Amino acid sequence: MKYLLAATLIFFSNLQAQEPASKKASGKVRSYLHEILSIIQQNAICADSIDWKILTAKVDFLSAGIKRREDCRPVIDTIFNALKKAGDRHSGFLNKEEQKKYSSPAKQSPPEGNYLGAKTGYIKVPGIMSFSLEQSRAFATAIEQLIRQIDSANNIEFWIVDLRQNTGGDLNPMAMGLRPLLGDGVVAYGINPRRNAKIPLSTTNGQVAQVDPGIHYKLRTTPRRMAILIGPKTGSSGEWTGIAFKSLPNTRFFGLPTAGATTGCTNFPLSNGDLLYIATTFMADRTGQTYLPRIFPDVVIDTTKTDKNDAVIEAARLWFGDE
Repeated sequence: MKYLLAATLIFFSNLQAQEPASKKASGKVRSYLHEILSIIQQNAICADSIDWKILTAKVDFLSAGIKRREDCRPVIDTIFNALKKAGDRHSGFLNKEEQKKYSSPAKQSPPEGNYLGAKTGYIKVPGIMSFSLEQSRAFATAIEQLIRQIDSANNIEFWIVDLRQNTGGDLNPMAMGLRPLLGDGVVAYGINPRRNAKIPLSTTNGQVAQVDPGIHYKLRTTPRRMAILIGPKTGSSGEWTGIAFKSLPNTRFFGLPTAGATTGCTNFPLSNGDLLYIATTFMADRTGQTYLPRIFPDVVIDTTKTDKNDAVIEAARLWFGDE
């Protein structure tokens, strides 16, 4: 294998050396691409699984002749394909135009909730992808208001939290909105192996507290049991929201395995305004346990249907009745 890697490096180096000066990338392009490579190499949790000499030579070869940073997307895709092959299922890139789409308020699927009878409250939390603090606060407020309305109007002993359509986005409003069920304090951790760091995610301080719904509702009764519903669409921050419920007493997971993006991303703005989001941590519950490559349910229900005869919800309710 080492001879193959060496031959590959020589191949790209020779090709680059043969390129005339007119075919070389502009200085701005070379600086831009090497800025991206440097950030990923220093921070990505999968960085040690990449041969950086070969990848750098490949990037230099593929960028030959490119004069504008705006034309580098195919080369950037090559970099992220290398990350993906190294096991990274989460990192990505957003140019300035793509960021604008998430910075201005956009239509998001709202959270839902209702009383199911038999002392059972139901909350459905979809994903939210937004860089708008105003929108994130509104989303968190909507979740907590639903919990308050259901709890204050009924004698609730059991809760179902449905994350099956939660494709991720911003963890903060999800966790803050669910605070009445999660409790105050550290609800999860981000484990950064490259920095040997354990970063707490708290509903009272730290990263999650950036989004405060301002209600601070406290449940009238401590839940006797909670069911967390997951499935193949549950991804990224949706998985982290599920992990926040892990290790809580009398809590069980129902459905199908999650998408498998159980890493936390850090945003790295580039000098030209573009953005890298790089997987820098492994998601962990309050005990420090990680969930790789995905979250597996305690009770497998082999269906993705969500209708009036929802088999996953019915399985959870049967468990409630087993007390």
